[in-house]
Formats: sequence, C-alpha cells, structure tokens
Amino acid sequence: MIVQNMPGGSSLVATNYVYNLAKPDGPTLGALPAGVCFDQVLGRDSVKFDWSKFTWIGSPERLEAQLYMRTNSPYKTLEDIRHAAEPPRCG
Repeated sequence: MIVQNMPGGSSLVATNYVYNLAKPDGPTLGALPAGVCFDQVLGRDSVKFDWSKFTWIGSPERLEAQLYMRTNSPYKTLEDIRHAAEPPRCG
C-alpha cells in the first residue's frame, strides 16, 4: 500500500485527483470527507468531479449530518439549492 497525502482546499485537491486522474481499475482508494460534496452543490469553479458518480465502499466514521432551512426561505428542495442564482449562506 502506498499512501499519498494530498492536503488542500478541504481535500478538494485529492477529490479532483481521484475522480479525474486516478485509474478506475480498482487499486485506488480515496479517504474523502463527505463535506466536500457541498463544494459541488454550491457550484464552486474548483470542483472537477461529480460526487454522485463515486463508488462508495464505506466510511470509518459514524456521523449524522443535517441540512435544514427556515420555513420562510426560498429553498424547499435540494434542487432549489442546486439551481439557486445565489447559494444559501451555510454555517
């Protein structure tokens, strides 16, 4: 096993590498943080991957993530967020 650490941009560098440059022949594994998917949802130019096309084996963590909005926000579905002219402010 060869470990190649790729820090930068909340692992955005590594995620782009695994998606675009690593050979999809089986021996490459990426330990990618789930939060990097929000970079794609928010439409950041630095994203060069499609999160939905990764193949998942599992996770070493047990986390529960929540996404919630106020009822008076203009976003009612994930599609509303994806197609928003201005992305929502998140914290």
